[in-house]
Amino acid sequence: NVKDYLFVEIKDMLLEIDHNVFRTPDNLYEITFDKLSTTFRDEAIAISNFHFKPLYSKTKFSKHIKYQQERYDIKSQQVLISHPNYNKLIQGNELDIKNVIITKPDISIYRDKRLPFPHHKQPLLPHQALKRMALQLKVDSVHIVEATFVYEEKTDRNSQTLYLDFQKLSGVISNVTNTKEALALNDIMKASFKGRLMGEAPFDLNFSFPMKAKNDTFVFSGTVNGKVPFKVFNKAVFPAAGIRFDGGTLNKLTFKGGANPKYSKGSMTLLYDSLSLHVVKSDEVSKKKFLSWSASALVRKNNPSDNNPPKTAYMVFERNIEKGFGNFLWKTIFSGLKGTMIVSMNTINKNKYNSFSKVTTSKSEKNKDDSGKKKKKWFWQKKDKK
Repeated sequence: NVKDYLFVEIKDMLLEIDHNVFRTPDNLYEITFDKLSTTFRDEAIAISNFHFKPLYSKTKFSKHIKYQQERYDIKSQQVLISHPNYNKLIQGNELDIKNVIITKPDISIYRDKRLPFPHHKQPLLPHQALKRMALQLKVDSVHIVEATFVYEEKTDRNSQTLYLDFQKLSGVISNVTNTKEALALNDIMKASFKGRLMGEAPFDLNFSFPMKAKNDTFVFSGTVNGKVPFKVFNKAVFPAAGIRFDGGTLNKLTFKGGANPKYSKGSMTLLYDSLSLHVVKSDEVSKKKFLSWSASALVRKNNPSDNNPPKTAYMVFERNIEKGFGNFLWKTIFSGLKGTMIVSMNTINKNKYNSFSKVTTSKSEKNKDDSGKKKKKWFWQKKDKK
C-alpha cells in the first residue's frame, strides 16, 4: 500500500561552513575563509574572504624550504563557483563547472633566488600541466575581477629586490578543459587580461593554447599604451638586468609571437622618444646578457626617428626548461626590447630567429594538423620576408 511508505521531497538545502582553517601538508600555509555556503536551488558555491596564507614572513619562509620556490599570499573577497556537477564528481573522476568568478583578489608572490635552484624540476607550461592532470577538468570560464598582482624576487646579484606589479587587473580564461571529448575536438584554451603595468601603463595581454597540438605550441599578443616614463619600470628592469632608465617616454608597445616548450619567436614595435639609460658596471652584471649596452652611442634614442617609419624588432628566445612560463614570456619580450633599442642586438635576434626550425617532425606531418587535415601555419612560423 502506497500509504505505508514515507516520501521525502527536498526542494532546497543550505550548507554553510563558517570560519574554517586548514593547514597544508607541507606546513607552510593555512587556508582560511569566513564562510562557505551552497544551496541546491542556486547551484552555486560562494566562498567569502578566502585567504591562502603563508605561515612565515618572506625572510623566515626561506629557512623552511630546501630549494627555491615561490611564496604565495593570496586573498579574495569572494570566490563564486556556479553550476558544479556533483554527479560527475561522485560517479567519476571529473570536475565539471560552469563558471568561476574571483572578485578583487590580492596576489603576492615572492621568490628568494639566494637558495639553491631546484635543477631536478622542469616546470610545465599552462596547457601542458592541464593535459597531464589526473583529474578530468571542465570549466567554461574563469573571471578575474579587479585583481592586484605583485611579484618580488631577491637575488645575490643586487641588493635591490626586483618588484613587478599589475593593478586593476581583470581577465577571462575560457575553455579550461582536459577531457577526452575536448581534446578530440581540438579545443583551444584562451586567456585575455587587461590592467595597469606598474600601476601606470594600461596594457592588454592575450593567449591561445591549442590543447591538441602535439608540440604544445601556443600564441600570444599584447599592447602597452603610453605615455609612460621609462623610469616607472626601473624597479623591475634594474634588478633583473642591471639597466637603469634615466629618461625617455614609452608611447606604445605592441607585440605578437608564438612558442613551443623549447623556443619562442615573434615581432615587436616599441614607440618611444628621448631614451636615456645606463648599465651598472660591476661584477654583479653578466657581460653575456648585455653585450654592448654600456656604449650609449649604440642605443637608439627615438623610435621612429628622423621622419623614418618605426623600427620593428625580432623577439626570439631559447627557453631554459628548468624555468617556468612567466620567465619564458618575460625573456621573450625582453629580447624584443633590446632588439629595438640596440641595432646590433636586432641583427643577432634576426639570425637566431631564422635558425629556429618550424614546429614539425617530418615531411609527412609538415602540412597536416593532428586530425590529418591541411593546416594553416601560425603567423610566427611563416618565413620572414625582410
